[in-house]
Amino acid sequence: MKKLFTALLGISLLVGCADEASKETGTEKLPIVKEENEALNDLPEYDLLAQYIDLSTYEADVESDNNGTRVIFFENEEGQKDYKSVFVKEANHLKLVSLDDDGLIYDDVIQ
Repeated sequence: MKKLFTALLGISLLVGCADEASKETGTEKLPIVKEENEALNDLPEYDLLAQYIDLSTYEADVESDNNGTRVIFFENEEGQKDYKSVFVKEANHLKLVSLDDDGLIYDDVIQ
């Protein structure tokens, strides 16, 4: 009886931890897009991004952010990448591309 109880307890813990782990790894998209994108507010390219992209409906996914460049993809509710921004830090140059038929949206130095 003790072995059965221990086995059931162990399985319950594993199932509970698996659900928690999937939430932490981002496998489930949460509809808190606006709050997540507030982290972009301090970026020098934020004003231009907000001018061309409705940041309340797209989730920002920072693909890379190193000493030279920052690449951000903007995903819609279905997880499809609709926009890509590339910011060259030293030159203060921003390139914003629509990944559908529109193509290049912005390509200039930020003042």
